[in-house]
Amino acid sequence: GCTRLRATMRGRRAWRQARPEGREGPEGWLSRFGFALPCHYAVQSVASQTEYHVSIPGVGEAHGSGVSHVETNYGVSFPRGWCYLQGGGFELGRASLVVTGGRFSIGPASPMTWIVCLRAPGLEWDFRTTDVGTRFSHALSAGGGRLSLNGTAFGGKSIEITAEAARGTFAEEDVWVPTAVGFTNSPGCAETFSAEVKCAVRERGRLVGAWRVPMCVLEFGGEFLRT
Repeated sequence: GCTRLRATMRGRRAWRQARPEGREGPEGWLSRFGFALPCHYAVQSVASQTEYHVSIPGVGEAHGSGVSHVETNYGVSFPRGWCYLQGGGFELGRASLVVTGGRFSIGPASPMTWIVCLRAPGLEWDFRTTDVGTRFSHALSAGGGRLSLNGTAFGGKSIEITAEAARGTFAEEDVWVPTAVGFTNSPGCAETFSAEVKCAVRERGRLVGAWRVPMCVLEFGGEFLRT
C-alpha cells in the first residue's frame, strides 16, 4: 500500500492580501529579472484553513483540521546550501512565519540570501536580503538543530527568530533534492516537524509582537548539513 492524504483548503491568504492576483511574491522586485535566478520561489497561500485525512499503511489513519502553507520551487537547481523554517496556525492568528536562506552560485559569486515573511493580525512584514537597507545576521547548526536569525529593514523594522529542535526528531534525512545535474541525496536535506520557534518584531525599538510557536518545520540542506 501507499500513504494517502486528502486535504481540503479554504480561505487563501495571498502573499500580498490587498493584491491577491498581483505578481508580488517572495522574490520581490527581483522576480522581474527571473532569468538570473537559478531557483524560483512562489507562494500560493501563507495560511489556508484546512481539513485533512491521512492513511499510512501499517500505522493507521488520522484526520483533523489546521492551517496550511502552500508553496513551490522551480528552476535549474537548489542552492549549494540552504535552511528553511515554516510555522504558524492559531499562535499566529492563523497566519504564517516563513524563513528561507540559501547560498547560491551565481557566476563567480556565492551570496548568502534570506527571505522572511511574517503574517499575523495587523502585520504583513517582509525582509529580503535583496531589498535596499535590509541586513541579516545568522547562526545555524544542522548538527545541533538550531537556527538564530536577526534582520533589520528600512524604516526601523526588525525581527528576531530562534528555532530549535532535538536532533533525534530529524526523522526525514537524506531527502532527495534537485541539482543542476539531476536529483541527489548526497548531500540531500534533513528536516524535522517538531521545532519550537520564538519570534519577536520591533519597530523603531518598540515591541510590536512576540510569539512562541511549536511544531514548526526546520530543514537544512546541501552543504549546510555539515554545520
